[in-house]
Amino acid sequence: TSSSFARRSRRVPRGSVGDAVITAGALLAASVLVLMLAPRVLTVGHWQVRHPRIALTLWFGAFFGGGVLVLGSVVTTIAAALNAGAAPTAAEAIMVTMAAWLGVGAIGAGIAFVGVSAEPLAHSHQQALARLVPIAVAREERRGFTLVWFDAPSPVACAAPGRPAEILVSSGMRDLLTAPQLQAVIAHEYAHLRLRHGWAMRIAELNALCLPRALRAGRGLKRATSLLIELV
Repeated sequence: TSSSFARRSRRVPRGSVGDAVITAGALLAASVLVLMLAPRVLTVGHWQVRHPRIALTLWFGAFFGGGVLVLGSVVTTIAAALNAGAAPTAAEAIMVTMAAWLGVGAIGAGIAFVGVSAEPLAHSHQQALARLVPIAVAREERRGFTLVWFDAPSPVACAAPGRPAEILVSSGMRDLLTAPQLQAVIAHEYAHLRLRHGWAMRIAELNALCLPRALRAGRGLKRATSLLIELV
């Protein structure tokens, strides 16, 4: 009958669950390859210094690409679990369902860990900036940011993203440089604000916290980001 034909047409092919598991495994293996190979490939030679923007793009491309591969693996496993009734055996259906729950749990644990780790990082940055507030001697409103002069003998200049965005310059830096040199330093710090380098460093720091120290990917991204954003 037409109703039985419709039910058969909606039935998932027996091989689809196995194909989904293979696809999920391939995506997960690809993410591991990215995790292991990216730090080795991207640190060969000295081309990164000559092309810092390309190097930074490739580092974060590898980071987000690996994340997409992991997410794709979990989504594929969940899709296979939803069609577990089409698995050839009950054991395969149970294994696929357990793998899906483990994937969801791993993503949830990762999100929770990032959330817990992000707050102390943000707090430490705020504390570092708060130490400069009592010694601030002048503020200048400029286009896109506030220039804050603070009294300190060491030559220091840094960008503080936020609302409003600020660039902090010490009296030691002002006394050390000529006016054109000082404007070049301020322009450099403004480039950090304009290109959202603060977010790049935050992501790199969180990545280093989430990955084991034995893996070069965490430390490599953080080290590369801190260097390359100064060269862009």
